[in-house]
Amino acid sequence: FEVEAARGIANGLELLGRIEEGAETVSLTIDGVAVEVAPTPAEPALFAGLNVALAVRNGERAEDIVAWLRYHADDHALQAALILDRFGPADEAEDALATALEKIDISGIERVVLVDPARPLGKAGHGAEGHRYNAPDAPGRDRMELPDPDPWRAPMGEFIFYEYLRHLFLGQARAVMNLDVSDILAPDPGPNLFDRAVGAPGGVVVLFGQRVYPWGVKKDARPSFGDHICRRFDAGRGNPRWCVAPAKLPETAVLRLVRVVGASAPPIGPAQYYRYMGLRHPDEPVAAIVPKTSLVEDDTLIALATERFG
Repeated sequence: FEVEAARGIANGLELLGRIEEGAETVSLTIDGVAVEVAPTPAEPALFAGLNVALAVRNGERAEDIVAWLRYHADDHALQAALILDRFGPADEAEDALATALEKIDISGIERVVLVDPARPLGKAGHGAEGHRYNAPDAPGRDRMELPDPDPWRAPMGEFIFYEYLRHLFLGQARAVMNLDVSDILAPDPGPNLFDRAVGAPGGVVVLFGQRVYPWGVKKDARPSFGDHICRRFDAGRGNPRWCVAPAKLPETAVLRLVRVVGASAPPIGPAQYYRYMGLRHPDEPVAAIVPKTSLVEDDTLIALATERFG
């Protein structure tokens, strides 16, 4: 394997080079350590010409992901999804997502691909993302006892995966939006997000999120999209993400979690989405992840809850 170029991306290492066709392993020496890598052939044809959601799943339920797919297909022209499934080996027996996706028939959705990383991708030393300590609006975070490290469920730490998945699957996609399966695009009467990315001079639309919450959840029930009718009255926009048209990106551009580096023109936007915090912290009471005194009902969220999420 002859390395033609190398660069660091989000604390990861990308090496570009050529291998012999049909090679089963690639031998590398990195910092004096010999490494054997099994090459994975790219499959860009899977998403060729499609509007794709690139999402991370970290424990969300199968039925919520199906509702997420249906909403974006019906209201925002979504045609396919590529989901990095971080569920982890301990939960394989309980994971119903693959089974659910085999049975669904959502108009407009042509393909859903699950990627199992087969190894933990969480930030080193961090506890599960669903713990109240990892809720940005949680009251009393400075007095909380830190959760035990959980490399499978910790907040995402290997951000080079976005670029890896771009090379593996997304090079021929029409447009790709980066939202997790707990995020919902806000209603928008204008052109859909994917069309906006294709029409943008540099092929990039910037997204900003608003964290939203249930007021309460039924006893012994997990929060769903339909429970979320509140937002913080004092919250600004945050959690930046993006939507891109890959054909318009230079080869040197880099997809990162919150931005696209090296696009040929500044991004347009912003477009808005909602981050459904009860889905990200399903085992915590609402008062543990946000001060309830800061919550107000939101008409758009109430309409989504009643008209789109039952």
